[in-house]
Amino acid sequence: MDDLLEVDPQVPPKLLCILHDEFKDPSGWSLAQNSNFLKGVKWSPDGVCYLTAADDNCLRIYDIPPSLGSSVAILDDDENLDRSSNDPSQQQLHGDLYSPALRIKAGELIYDYAWYPWASAIDPATCCFAVTTRAHPVHLYDAVSGQLRCSYRPFNKLDEMEAAYSINFSPDGSKIFAGGRNSVIYIFDLNRPGRDHDTISTYSKNNENKSKSFGGQISGQPGIISCIACAKDITGLMAAGSYSGIAALYDYRTPTQQLAVLEGHTGGITHLKFSPCGTYLYTGARRDGLIYCWDARNMSGAMYQLQREVSTTNQRVYFDIEPCGRHLASGGEDGVLRFWDLRDGSEAGKFRVAESDTVNGCEFHPSLPVLATATGHRRFFDDEEENSSEEEEVEEPRDDTGVEDHGDRLETSSGGEDDTVKCVRSGEGQFSLNRDENALCLFRVGMRVVNLKDDDVLVGSAEAATTKNIQGS
Repeated sequence: MDDLLEVDPQVPPKLLCILHDEFKDPSGWSLAQNSNFLKGVKWSPDGVCYLTAADDNCLRIYDIPPSLGSSVAILDDDENLDRSSNDPSQQQLHGDLYSPALRIKAGELIYDYAWYPWASAIDPATCCFAVTTRAHPVHLYDAVSGQLRCSYRPFNKLDEMEAAYSINFSPDGSKIFAGGRNSVIYIFDLNRPGRDHDTISTYSKNNENKSKSFGGQISGQPGIISCIACAKDITGLMAAGSYSGIAALYDYRTPTQQLAVLEGHTGGITHLKFSPCGTYLYTGARRDGLIYCWDARNMSGAMYQLQREVSTTNQRVYFDIEPCGRHLASGGEDGVLRFWDLRDGSEAGKFRVAESDTVNGCEFHPSLPVLATATGHRRFFDDEEENSSEEEEVEEPRDDTGVEDHGDRLETSSGGEDDTVKCVRSGEGQFSLNRDENALCLFRVGMRVVNLKDDDVLVGSAEAATTKNIQGS
C-alpha cells in the first residue's frame, strides 16, 4: 500500500500571512469600523484561490500568494521581523500583504456559499460559486469576472419565492441543493436556472400526529435546513442539518426516501461534513460544544464525540477534515484551533490563532500543506462608553487554555510584552482590534509520511503507523 501524507499536529504551524486591514473598513455599508467579522473561508477545488464572506455582505476572492510554495513568506516570531525592509513579507505588521482579486457585494445578509466542485483555473467556464442571501434567490457568480451568471428561485407550497438558508452542489456538479425554511430541500438542475426544481420534504405534520397517537417519537427533520453535505464516493448520499438540532440522511435520487434521523445535539446544527471515504459523518451545532461522529452504515448512535469551545455562540463555526482523512480541525470561541485523530476521537494537538477572538472558519488546502483560518464575531457597543470622549482600556487576563505560544502570532498590543490582552474602545464608536481579530490567516502546517500496512484503516483502527516527521518550514 502506498505511503500517506498527513498533517502532523505536533509540529507548530508557521504563519504565512495575515489579512486584517481589508476588513477594518466595511465596503460602503453602515457598519462601525472594526466590527466587520468574517464568516468562514473556503478553498477553490483546484486550490488556486480562496473565498470568504463578511458581515458587510461582501464576498471576496483571494488568489494564492506566488511564494506560498516556498519558505520565503513564512513569518517567524516578531523578533525576526525587519520592519525597515522592503520585503512585503517583512512588513506584515504594517498592512495586508495583498488585496482581494475580486469583491462581490451581495444584496443582503449572506447565509451560505459554495464552490462548484469541478472549478478549475484551466477551464474558466467552471470557475463559479453559488451564494444564498436573505430575501434573494440562489445566485451563481463567475469567479473570474464577478458577474452574475444565473439565478435559481425556490418557491414554496404557497407559490411564494423564499430564500435558501444553505446551499451545496452534488459531487458531480449537476445539481444544486438549497435548504428551505419550512422543512424542505430544493433540488435544482444546474443547467436549468429559474424556478423549476424538485423538493425533498424533511418533515410532515401527518407523521407527527401518527407518532403521537401511537405514543412514539416524532419522525422526520423539522425546522430550517441550515447545512447540507454530500458523500463524494457514495452515489446519491446526502446529509442535511436543521436548526431543530436534528440531522438526517437522504438519497437525493429518490427524494421521497429518508434514510436515517440523527439526534443528540442540544443546539441547532450549523455544519456537517462527510469523511473522504463517505462512510462517516461529522456534525456540529451552535451553543453545543460537541462534534458527533456517525457511521453511515450503522446509525444506532454516535461513535464518539469531539469537544470544542462553542457552547455560548450562535454563529456558524466550521470544521474541516484533511484530504487524507486522518485528522479533523475546528476553531472555537477561545481563539484556539484544535486537531483530533479520527481513528479514536482523541485530541492530537492545538495552537492559538487569535488571542481574544472566535476562530469561525478553517479549511485545509486540497494539495498543499497550508491551512486557512477566519476569525471574528459580532461585537456590540455600550451606549455609555460610546458617548465617552476618552479612550478606555480594559485589561483582561489571558485565557489559560494550556496552549503553547510558539511565537507564530503577531503582537497583540502596541509593542507591549506583558501577560494581558488590551481591548481598547474609543469614543468615536469604534473597536480597536488586534491584527489577529477579524482576519484571514494562512498557516503552513507540519506534515509527515505514514507507512500504512495493508490492513490499516484511517478511522476506527487503534494501530499506530510508522511515521517520519516533516517540519512545517
